[in-house]
Amino acid sequence: MSSNTSEVAAAGQRRTRAAAMSVVVAISLVLIKVVAGSLTNSLSLMASAVDSLTDIFASAVNFFAIRAASRPADREHVYGHGKAEGLAGLFQAVIIGLSGGYLGYKSVVRLFKPQPIEAEVIGIAVMAISMVASYLLVRYLRRVA
Repeated sequence: MSSNTSEVAAAGQRRTRAAAMSVVVAISLVLIKVVAGSLTNSLSLMASAVDSLTDIFASAVNFFAIRAASRPADREHVYGHGKAEGLAGLFQAVIIGLSGGYLGYKSVVRLFKPQPIEAEVIGIAVMAISMVASYLLVRYLRRVA
């Protein structure tokens, strides 16, 4: 195995590990945001949970796309598997559009049927935790990239 081939394999492993870490962080954030959103009755927390849920789908798609794109060319894919990442981007765009539509609908419903926010401290704490976790994840992803 040449030095270049082993460097490409190592880079693929680092990117795969980073994509897996994104999934773990996103799942954790969705869980705490859904619980906090239910406790506080906050649409913005639930919207943030939906955003984190789309992150899970995007991260999972990226995980599999990166693994597929890292495979070497074969007889059926003479130029490699790089288009897997482009298809992953298209899928992510569809998910973001659908989640935006859902949140828009929920916002209009809430405008006509307002509900009070409860236990604001829980919501603030969860959002602070979310910001710190996201910041640390971005630092890690930048280091890997």
